[in-house]
Amino acid sequence: MPARSDHRRSWVVTDPNLSRAAARQVCEAVLDVLAQVALWASVDAWSDYRDQLPAEVEAAQAALRELQATRDGVETGMGIDIDRTDAEQEALLRTYAAWSIHVEVLPAAEQEALAVLHDGASSLTAELTDAEVYRLRQRLEGIATLDLLEHVHAWAREQRERHQRRRQRLPRWLRSGGPRTDGSPTAAPTRPEQPAPVDGGLLAEFARRDQLQTTVVLGDGTRLPVFNIAAGYDMGDEWAHVTTNVSPDCAGAPVDFFFTSDVVELVDPDTGQRVWPSSGGA
Repeated sequence: MPARSDHRRSWVVTDPNLSRAAARQVCEAVLDVLAQVALWASVDAWSDYRDQLPAEVEAAQAALRELQATRDGVETGMGIDIDRTDAEQEALLRTYAAWSIHVEVLPAAEQEALAVLHDGASSLTAELTDAEVYRLRQRLEGIATLDLLEHVHAWAREQRERHQRRRQRLPRWLRSGGPRTDGSPTAAPTRPEQPAPVDGGLLAEFARRDQLQTTVVLGDGTRLPVFNIAAGYDMGDEWAHVTTNVSPDCAGAPVDFFFTSDVVELVDPDTGQRVWPSSGGA
């Protein structure tokens, strides 16, 4: 079992096609997992599904607005504070959360949110410990996918960089095989050769330690717990991109993304000894 950490990292669920039933399950799971650490909430009593609200949800919306008007003296329906230790307020939150345009779950009033649900729970951002991630993934299995925000950003950055490289290569392809104007046959475009990988020693060490915990140290000092990797090369790249702990999924282990060019060393956490690069080189 991977070592757990109380350090919180940003995780996301983003699915615009989440069904209402699945959205309710996501909300219930988040509220349950954070029940002991997030005792406050803020909810907007407005919904993008106002023409589809079940009777009990419509009643909860009205009750939330009445709570705000009676207690706070305002009737905006926005940012209604919920004391989760109050059973009635908690019930209203749980009934309405999956239909609200915006919900925040906080440790206490005026503190930074630990979870934010947008647009009827079609988007979730949460600051979670490894133990909370493990519990939430169990609850969301088969319903929604929980991804590390860094992983999502890295994937998006990779797609942008890949698109940019393709645009840069296109003129070379056209020059090598574009239409001729002298009547001679058009040559087939030549595809640039894929450069030889330069990280074979590192990937071999990952393969040797497959399913054994390894600490990956990156150039910025980040230390990642890794049990297995999935790696591949983009066109024109000599360094692999790596996704950790998904091949197979490793319960409780964080999923991270990096390029092999970012790796400084691999360390055996049981002995504290460096296992890559070796003293004789990569």
